[in-house]
Order: sequence, then C-alpha cells, then structure tokens
Amino acid sequence: MVAPGFAQGSTTGAIGGLVTDAEGRPLEGVQVRVVDRASGYAVAGVTRANGRYVIPGLDVNGDYTVSLRRVGLTPFERANVRVTLTQTVQVNATLKDASVELQAITVTAGAESDFTATRQGTKTVVSDTVLRRLPTLNRNLYDFVKLTPQVSVRATDGRTSVAGQNNRLNNIQVDGASVVNRFGLGDSQELGAQAGGRSMTMEAVKEYQVLISPFDVRQGNFTGGAVNAVTRAGSNDVSGSAFFFNRNEGMSQDDPFTRDAQFSRLMYGASLGGPIVKDKAHFFVAAEFSSDQRGASGPYVGQPGNATSTVPVTVAQIDSFANILRGYGIEAGTGGLLTNQNPIANTFARLDVQLGERHRLVLRNIYNESSLDAFSRQATGTNRVFALTGHNFTRTEQANSLAAQGFSTLGNGALNEFTVGYTTTRFKRDPAVLAPMITVQNVGGANNAQLRAGTENSSQGNFLNENLLEISNNFTRPLGDRHTLTLGTRNEFYEVENGFLQNSYGNYTFASLAALAAGTPSLYSGSGSLGGDPVARFTAGQFAVYGQDEFRVTDRLAVTAGLRLDLPYFFDKPGYSALVEDALGRRTDVMPEGNVQFSPRVGFNYDLTGTAARMQVRGGLGMFQGQPAFVWMSNQFSNSGVALGQLTCGPASTNGSAPTFDPNPVAPTTCGPLAGFTGANAARNGEPGVTLSADRFPGTINLVGEDLKYPQVLRGTLAIDRELPGDVVATIEGLYTKGLNNFVYENINRVAQSETDANGRVLFGTFNATGQATYARVDPRLDAVLEAKNQSEDYSYSLTGQLRKRFTDFWEGTAAYTYGRSYSVSDLTSSVAFSNWQFGRMLAGGQDSRRTAPSAFDQPHRILLAGTVTAPWKSTDVSFIYQAASGTPFAFSYTGSSGRGDLNADGSSANDPIYIPTDATSATQIQFATATFSGVTYTAEQQAEAFERFIETNDCLRSQRGRIMTNGSCRNPWTSTIDMTIRQTFPEFDNGRLSVQLDIYNVANFIRRDWGKIRTATGNTNLAVLTHSTSNANGPVFNFNPTLVNPRTLFTAVPSAAQFFQMQLSLRYAF
Repeated sequence: MVAPGFAQGSTTGAIGGLVTDAEGRPLEGVQVRVVDRASGYAVAGVTRANGRYVIPGLDVNGDYTVSLRRVGLTPFERANVRVTLTQTVQVNATLKDASVELQAITVTAGAESDFTATRQGTKTVVSDTVLRRLPTLNRNLYDFVKLTPQVSVRATDGRTSVAGQNNRLNNIQVDGASVVNRFGLGDSQELGAQAGGRSMTMEAVKEYQVLISPFDVRQGNFTGGAVNAVTRAGSNDVSGSAFFFNRNEGMSQDDPFTRDAQFSRLMYGASLGGPIVKDKAHFFVAAEFSSDQRGASGPYVGQPGNATSTVPVTVAQIDSFANILRGYGIEAGTGGLLTNQNPIANTFARLDVQLGERHRLVLRNIYNESSLDAFSRQATGTNRVFALTGHNFTRTEQANSLAAQGFSTLGNGALNEFTVGYTTTRFKRDPAVLAPMITVQNVGGANNAQLRAGTENSSQGNFLNENLLEISNNFTRPLGDRHTLTLGTRNEFYEVENGFLQNSYGNYTFASLAALAAGTPSLYSGSGSLGGDPVARFTAGQFAVYGQDEFRVTDRLAVTAGLRLDLPYFFDKPGYSALVEDALGRRTDVMPEGNVQFSPRVGFNYDLTGTAARMQVRGGLGMFQGQPAFVWMSNQFSNSGVALGQLTCGPASTNGSAPTFDPNPVAPTTCGPLAGFTGANAARNGEPGVTLSADRFPGTINLVGEDLKYPQVLRGTLAIDRELPGDVVATIEGLYTKGLNNFVYENINRVAQSETDANGRVLFGTFNATGQATYARVDPRLDAVLEAKNQSEDYSYSLTGQLRKRFTDFWEGTAAYTYGRSYSVSDLTSSVAFSNWQFGRMLAGGQDSRRTAPSAFDQPHRILLAGTVTAPWKSTDVSFIYQAASGTPFAFSYTGSSGRGDLNADGSSANDPIYIPTDATSATQIQFATATFSGVTYTAEQQAEAFERFIETNDCLRSQRGRIMTNGSCRNPWTSTIDMTIRQTFPEFDNGRLSVQLDIYNVANFIRRDWGKIRTATGNTNLAVLTHSTSNANGPVFNFNPTLVNPRTLFTAVPSAAQFFQMQLSLRYAF
C-alpha cells in the first residue's frame, strides 16, 4: 500500500494519490480533475515532481469522479469515489503510452477503505447508511455514539461516557460549529437535551465521527470524546422525503404502567433539496416534529399489586398531607400516576454556493425547541421520598445555531477553511405550583418513608441564557514531497446569564405530619440576596492556536506531529467578599486566566505489508484539553459571598433552629434560636440564630484559585488492523487515559482533621448525645467554603477487539468486546458545587486525600453487536443493535434525619461509607434499635440478623468485613438491550419510493415479559442502607430494613418506559 497525500479538512475530506508510468516512475504535470456528480462542483489540480497530488476541501459524498490526463498518455477515470470525513481517500493510477493503450481506462471505485495514512487514533465513523438503517428510538444525533466500543452508556440515566471520562467533558460540533450543551446541564450534551429535545433532525445529518484520540490538533475542547458531524447538501436533482413515526400504549407491553396513562409518541417531518442555479448553488431544508406522552417513572397509587416498587405510604397519609397543605393555601396534587409531556420541534436549512472553481460558501441554520415535564418518584432505597404530582416542573428550551463556512482551494494543493458560528440557548424551569418545598419524614414508620410537595428546590428561580460566538480558520498546504503543514486558530466568546436561586422559595423538612400541621420544621434551607446580583452573568473566552506537520516518512509510514495552545479567559469576575479574605485569606473575585495549556500530539500509521494484503499498525500519544461544564464556573459568581446566600438551619446547628413554616414562596433569611445542644454547649441553647448577611453570615461560598487549570488528559493509543476475506476488518486496540487537571472540591472552612473513630474514620467535628454532628469551622461566621482544585490522579484504560464488515454481499455489521476500567478521585455528576462536594466521592479519610476508586463511569465489560441484512430481492432490510454491559459501581452509606447520619461530622450525611462488622449480630460492633418498615415492626435482634445475612449474600460486603468499605466496590447487575428494525421498500412509482418500517425496542421483553429489565440498586454512586436513628454511650444506633436481604428487593426494576418493549411503525416516501 502506498500512503496517500494529506490536506483533508476538519469538516471535509480529500482525494489524493500517486500517478506513475508503466515502469513505476512518478509522473509530474498530470492534470487532475475531481467532479462531484451530484452538485456539479469541480476542482482541478496537478501532480508534483514526485507524482503525487491532493485535492482537499471536498464535501462528504459517495459520487465523485476522478480524471487524470497528460498529453501522450492514456487518460484515466475513476467513478463512484467516496470521500469520508477528515480522511484522504487514495486514488492511484498508472498511465500508459497512448500509442500502446488506445482506450481510456475507467474504473469503478470499490468500498471505502479503513486503510489510509490519515487513520491514526481511535474513532468510529457513523456513515449515512448506518444512520438510515439502524434502529433509533428518539432519532437523536447522539443515539449512534453507542456504536463506539469505548463508549459506556449508563442504563439509569443515559449518560454517555467516552474512554471512562465524565459525560460533561465531551464535545459536539456540526459543520465546524459547536452544538454542545456548553453550560453542562442535563444527562446528554446535545443542545435541547436538558428539555428532552434533540439538537437537530436526523434528516439533515450526512455523516459523523466519534473521535477519542484524534492526533489532529484542529480537534479540541474535550477530554472524553468529540462528535464531529457534517450535514446534507442539495444537488442538481430535486430530492426530498416525508415521514411519519408512531408508537402508543397498544404497541408496548400489556402492563398497567403503559396502560394507566397515555403512552404515545408521534414523529413526523419532511425534507427537500435541489438546485437554485445548476452546478452553482443548491439548497437543502428539513423539519421534524414530535409529541411524546408517557407515565412518570416510579410507584403510584392505584398500581397493580405485583408492581416491582411499592408505594411506601398509605392513601390516608397522602390525603392527610394534602389536606394540611391545602389549609396553608398550597395545592399538593395527588399520589396517582402523572403523564409527562414532551413536545419537540426541529428545523434545518443549508445553502451551498460555488464561487468560481476555487471557492465555496456554505450557510446553515439549526433550530430546536422542546419542553419536558420532569416528574418522577423514587423507587428504591431507605428513606424513600414519595412526591405528590404538584411537585412536577417543566423544562423548556429553545436553541439556534447559525454557521457559515468558506472553503478556498488554492494552488499546490493548499486549502483554507474559515468558519464562524453563533449559537443561542434559552432555558427555564416552570414549576407546577409556587410554594416552598415541603418534606415530611417518618411517614411510613420509623425512618422509613417521606412525603414531598411544593416547588422542587432547584426549580425555584431557575433559568439560563447563553450566547456563543466561534471564529476559526485552518490553512493547510503541502510542503515539498513529503510534508503537509497546517496552521490554525479557534476563538470562542461565551456569554452566560444564569439564575439558579435554589431554595429561594424555602425548603422545609418536618419530622412528622403533626409537625407540619403545627408549622414547626426540624430542618430548613433557604437563600436570598446578599446585596449583589444573585444571577450569574459573565463572559468567558477560549483562544487556541495550533500547528502540525503531516510527514510521510516513507511510502509506508506516515507521522502527524503538532502542538495546540489553549488559553481560557474570563472577561468578568465574581463579587469580592471582604469577610472571606479576612477569615481565610482568600479572594472570591478571581477566576482562572492566563493559564496557557499546551497539548502536544504525535500520531502514526505504518503499513506492515506494503502489498494488497492490507495490515496496519497505528497509534499515538497526545494531550487533550477540555472545557469544564460552565455551570461549575457559574457557581463562583452566584455564591461569592456578596451575591446569593444559602442558609441551613436545624437542630444542634450553630446557625440556629429551623424558622416557623411560611407557606409563601419567599424564603426566610434568619434561623430560629439555637437548640438541641447538650453537655458543654448546652448553655448556647436560646441564643439568636444567624441572619444571611454579606459581612456577618453569607452562607455557602464557592471559589477558585487564579492558577486553576481546565481539565486535561494525556491519552495514548495503539492498534493493529488486518483485512480479512469477505471485506472484513479485524482490529485490536488499546487506549490509556491519564487525568492531568481534573477537579475536586474541598471545604477550606473545615478544621483539619485530628482524630479518628473506633473504625478508623477521620472525624471533622463533634457529636451530641443523640448523634447529631457539628463540624468544626475555621471561622464560625462562614459556613462551607468550597474550592475547586486540580488533581491529577484519575486514569482509565481499555482493550478492544472488533470485527467490521462494510456493506457488500447484502450485509454489513460490527462485533466488538471491550474490557475497560475507569478510576477517579471525585465524580462531578452534579451542577452544584455543594452537591459535587458531598456526592462526588464517599469520604472516610481526610479531605485532602487523592485516593482513586472506580468512577461512576467505570464499565469493565461491554459487548456490542450491530448489523444490517438486505434480502436478495433488495427491497427488505433487517437491522439490529445489541448491547450488554457491566452494571455501574456504588457503595453503601449511612443516612439519617435531624442532623444524624453524618458519621464523620463533615457537614454531610450523604457521603459516609458504612463500616462492615465481622459479626453484625454483635452489639459491641454495631447497635440496632426497634423500627417499623412498611407496617412491620422489627426488633434490634431481627435487624442485626438480617444485616448479617445481607453482608453474607453480597460478595462486595463479605470480602470487606472488619473495615470501612471501599468506594465503588459493589456493582449493579449487568444490563443488556436489543433493538431491531424491519424495513420493506416498495417498487418505484412516480419517481419515488415508499417504505414501511417496524422498529422493536427491547426485543427481549417482547419475547418474554420478565426479560429485558434494567435492575439497579441505585443510579448514584452511593446507596443508604443503614439509618442512624440515635446514639448512646456506646456509639451510633442504626436501623436496617430486612427486606433488602432479598436481591430482587435490593436490585429493583424501576417502572419506566425503558423496562418494556416498544414497537414503532413508520412510513417514508422519498424521491
């Protein structure tokens, strides 16, 4: 194999090759002409002294014709050449003497090749045939990322991790412009996803790549993976489509969950493309709309008796709760099944104009809008929350992405690509009621269940406006016979206005229904203005320059070496808190700036044989810098100590007790008198509680240091590809990622730890006689002061074996197995700094610990099978996607109410891993107290015996007896899904074709109703199983629910649409 030329673009492809005479000598001066037969676009070039040529800047297409001519030599023509994204397709030729060879040589191109010098790193190509054939439940651009073997998709929430990295550190660009959720809200990174939408209609997608280690320095802004997509263009022929998809409750499993509420989805749309001026200007437009209705996940009143998740409270308790709130003027809703609505609209338009032979202009616009009811109920765990339907809120989002690209093909194979993009996003949450959030604990027995109503606390004053301007330019030119130089720059200006006024209506927790009736909460959280603007408003920039050399060392070895420099910058600063500087010597009005981050990269491709028996080794090593989710940066502006203040009040709190309940949606900003202190602190009871104030008590503070760097990784890959008979390519690929600047949060207002408990747990404060914890503060005027710091201990690796077959002989397919591990110090799965601090990692040691554990995205095993078979009569297709993967990791933790459950006294009762006794029936190792669960009362001895059996039946616990369990050492069960599509295309009539398609999602559940279930103990990294109810002279006293001993109780199939098969019927007419 002879290595082709380079000079492909980041949103285009190229055709290159070597032209020789009959004796194998390179031919100079051969005229090269490439024509896109669909659009008429033509570009010319000439071979250099070494016989090589390259035609860059070509649109992704499968219908190019390459013509080679020189006086005195027989002309050569090759048709149906397919150009793929960012690759240089090789078209070599031998021109013979015209006096010997009288007739021109015409060759029809074969299938696309995986063997090209520009294929070096790890990536997956999702072609237009895959997009059209394989099943997709939601017709999302992101749906087919799962075809990448090194990707893991969490079954519980759909978060997509690439190479074991945080899903918020992925990037998505379409036609060179970002369509990524840069702020980082939602489980998916697509624009529109946080409101259940999609970034664009699939009718407009031509092809995309999932890039994991592109050693091309033009690719950046990610540490996980990057989706690089291009859109469809019009041609000289008028073409279009109209389609309709439908699924409803009658096309799903016969189950009350799908029958009791309306369950349906309609999707319909159309596309049209064609010429404005033949061979010069073309258009393509598309629109798609959908309406989705389905029951909210979780248990509900009136569900069947055999439901997998029980309602943890009685109808009488629900009615009592609702009646009490009605007396306060709050409509709480009901305990019944709620139907969530999710309408979506997408439009797309593209204009292509050829400006002479050397210049081309592309304009495109993508618009989407969506809304999503976000109601659900907790189905598993201790202290389960049962929310009433009035707790619902609706997310709405509108996003628009406008991009312009200019392509200039210059002399000597040079290419210049200029791109400018402008994207706007408008998002908000609309609650069903305007009221404080109200939670009542201990409703279903001692520490067993909770009721909730009112406005969800994170939906109180929640909106987001974003504007993103991007300007990039890439210039590529061959130098000499063996080098191709690329120089470029990419610059972004990102403007944000984010209102996240969490708890601004108030958030009250009551110990009982009687306490709610009396208006006496046990815990309270609220927020209010400290005098500054509580809305985060800032503009950030990201400026990059880069250069690289693509060096053809020999005809069989190609090397790419380059350097990228990224400079993050904030044009605005958070407010300044004099109190924080006085107390801790730290400034709140700083953001990272001027920290240039270097990303050198080198990749290679080596042809092992140099013959038709193709076999190549490829790989490389490089650094990749990613932008953090900007919601993490927004925290510093909202919680600077002079903008928005957060206040927490409760028993044994130095802030004070919870204030009297106020049903109005305005949060009190003063705690009640101190209460609940015993012993030496008993004299403090009755002291006035604190009031939010910038100079006396500003609440939780978020800050960063000037030297904070954006996340960055070092990544290396090594792979070998071998072509097998039957157009099959076998690949073995290794991938290693080392985190360099990932984030971790620390509370710098917490006194350094000085002692441990009897189990070796590091303690950060003290406990009163009943076990309520108080953490020791450096300065009592401040609450938590959370600093985002860099750490470089995270790592992940994987090894993949894969077989791929291109579409020949009526079928194509892929089969892959990946073994991989991902370890992290802290998983930043939340949008709020405090949540990332308390949920990001389970903590039994010091907060300065950088010990790693299996991350939330750790997936040791993944199996992927996908394929399409076309019947010999060519009108019937059957396609499928099968996935099987290890479950997500978690650890068991403590919980409690009224300030208990915080076993290390660090200020959180959600991040303490349990101690596993050698004998749970020994009261000297663990104490239990009588408790009632789901109406059944269990003695201390019964709970101890049940907990002992629980330990014995879980390998991850049994193997850790006598110590505090390790983070992520337990695991949810495997999950597997198979989706299938059957398509029948009818004979052509009136210049068009009609096709009927049946999609079946979760085929296993279609075959048998108890198959295809996703069983999980938790979708988080911790699961509370021991409730800290009180303490005595011998230490903490706990409750344990004995029903958790049954694995089917622990690992529950939460009622949701994903648990049942769904069929979808569609019609499509294309011309």
